Amino acid sequence: MSEENVKIIRQMYDAYSRGDDEAALAVFDPEVEMDATVRPEGRVYRGRQGIAEALRTWSGTWEDFKINVEEMIDAGERVLVVEHQTGRGKGSGIPLDEHTFSIFTVEAGKIVRLVWVPTRAAALEAAGL
Repeated sequence: MSEENVKIIRQMYDAYSRGDDEAALAVFDPEVEMDATVRPEGRVYRGRQGIAEALRTWSGTWEDFKINVEEMIDAGERVLVVEHQTGRGKGSGIPLDEHTFSIFTVEAGKIVRLVWVPTRAAALEAAGL
């Protein structure tokens, strides 16, 4: 099943990259929880609307915002994703050039939990690797 979980996560990123928010959100469970407490807004978001709000909040902060998925690591029911995010702060012009680490938990073909973690080591530990 874990290969299928990686496929689900890849499907979500592909939809998001082409601007198809509806398709991207469709792979999330209606009761999904997203822990973004390591981000500046420091919140936990709930449900598909929460995911949409979190994405708007973060990506809306930047001009020329881009996400490049560099790595997906299969960890059974969890998938660790390493992203490289770039952009420039709207208004401030401050550059964004960072690697982010996310742990997706998939159950019954839907993403039920997403956690952003600050470092690769923390991500590997959170994924049980």
